[in-house]
Amino acid sequence: MGEQEIPHHGHPMRTGLTASGLALAMVAGVAAVEVFGRDGRDLDRFRSAQDAHGSAAPNPHALPGVVVSGGNEIAEPSATSKATTASATASPTPKPTRTSSPSPSPSPTPKTSPSPEAQATCIAKLPLATRVAQTLFIGVYADNLQSSMPVFKKLQPGGAIIMTSPKDPADGSIKRFKNAPKIPLLMGTDQEGGFVQRFFRDSHPIPAPADVAAPGTGMTPAEAQAMMTRAGTRIHNADIDIDMAPLADVAPKDGKSVLTTRVFSNDPAVVVEYDTAYIKGLRAAGIIPVIKHFPGMGGASDNTDYHPATTAPLSELKKRDLIPYKKLAYLDPVVMTGSPVVPGGSDGQPANQSRKIVTDLLRGELGYEDSFVITDSLSGVAIKDPVAAAINAVEVGNDMAMLTDPAPGMTMSQTITAVTTGLQQDVRSGKLSEAQLNASVGRVMAAKRYVCPVS
Repeated sequence: MGEQEIPHHGHPMRTGLTASGLALAMVAGVAAVEVFGRDGRDLDRFRSAQDAHGSAAPNPHALPGVVVSGGNEIAEPSATSKATTASATASPTPKPTRTSSPSPSPSPTPKTSPSPEAQATCIAKLPLATRVAQTLFIGVYADNLQSSMPVFKKLQPGGAIIMTSPKDPADGSIKRFKNAPKIPLLMGTDQEGGFVQRFFRDSHPIPAPADVAAPGTGMTPAEAQAMMTRAGTRIHNADIDIDMAPLADVAPKDGKSVLTTRVFSNDPAVVVEYDTAYIKGLRAAGIIPVIKHFPGMGGASDNTDYHPATTAPLSELKKRDLIPYKKLAYLDPVVMTGSPVVPGGSDGQPANQSRKIVTDLLRGELGYEDSFVITDSLSGVAIKDPVAAAINAVEVGNDMAMLTDPAPGMTMSQTITAVTTGLQQDVRSGKLSEAQLNASVGRVMAAKRYVCPVS
């Protein structure tokens, strides 16, 4: 069977679970639908100091403002959810001066921090293999942290996204794993709320974004911010650095989004308001927030984890879907680039594979020129060749390429090696410039608060 270092659960579509099968599973688990307030199941519980008792399993057919109870939650990060309806639109505003990006608790570093110039010089002197490996963000599961450690120590990827929580998140297993490589890992997870919550799902569930922002029954932005500070503190104490939340996606005007309750609203202004609250709340806890899925998945034809998908034409995205990115640029959040094709924008390629989308639009037109940019998982079904896509993603301007599962027919060790080999070839051929690579590595290390060991 080949290498056994990193057992993976497999991507849902690659293991035979279809999108329709997922939807049926979700519907089958529904025992009752209750409007907020009935039987005490309202957001008052989330306003308590414990911010407990959130939405239960999602119903893809539920109406805005209702919560489904009695079902089994879907643990996959790519499970579909539905957005609430709202009204009005927002107009873009000029970008104010950026705020500094808070960072997670520091990894082991030299006692004296060098100047930015010295840090850049040191990065440039690192072996090429070390630098290209820092652009990879690799999936791992709680039950194989120990067995995965040799591969991470050997191949030195820049980060890891943990797809499941240890039984005791504070048992030290994540910290040991994180610090095993010579350059410590950037540790991430998905803690959006609703059915996309890796940690503390039972003890401290977070309500779905659509429920948080639901008119009349949801939370105020201030309450949402405080909730995310508490939630962020818990995962920070479990040695998580970065949370793949919140979504900046805008639902269509009718509110029927393929992402369902994962989306705050169909009103860009409401999305901006709650994204701001989540960003500030997570940062107050020392967690790096990530807005996603650029340039907008709210109105996409499907979820790219399960099927290839297409967004509205870029000209239409600019009227609604890009508004949150314009409005939030001054906060300088990390941006996750999505995998749908953008008509009139991505030349038939997934968005995160397009230089026009990542470099020209995001980094250029929208002002995220020096921001940290990471792809959505390139293990999703919308991506035909994960290895080639990871290589290309870095070429077109993403700082990190995420692979939550091995490429088909490969172990994760083989997948990482294939990507890093390809990236080294690109640097040597000039297809990927040293300057661009080093800038990406610098952003990754800055997120980790890792100081390059200047000799």
